[in-house]
Amino acid sequence: MEYERHSPADSTTGTPLHKFYPLAEQKVRNSNNGKIPADMRSALTKIKKVHEQPDRLVTVYRAAEQGSDTKTKLKKGDWVTTDQYQALHYRFNRQGPIITQRVPARHLYHVHTPENITDEYIHGPIQDFGYDPS
Repeated sequence: MEYERHSPADSTTGTPLHKFYPLAEQKVRNSNNGKIPADMRSALTKIKKVHEQPDRLVTVYRAAEQGSDTKTKLKKGDWVTTDQYQALHYRFNRQGPIITQRVPARHLYHVHTPENITDEYIHGPIQDFGYDPS
């Protein structure tokens, strides 16, 4: 997900992380002939660990804008990822630091937007989430 092309994350159109596991697994299997490829196992494991545990803390990463401080706190609508390497990839375009923060699973949403949902299947990286602490 290239941050510049997306509006702020809107939790009203998404699935909370702690309820996302069944959809995430379905998405991966549907895209891979019913199998879970090795490169998706880590992401699914992280999602499964917080299933039905809204208060469990999750480490998330955000590629911040150039000039940002690494101590910058996440704000509502920020796009984050549970994959540190994915954040490094996103940083390539932004040239800023990676912000790392631990947040409750209930503050993260896999957002369904016109850009990333078709029919009933979710599209876009399964490790990317919108942040909403409200």
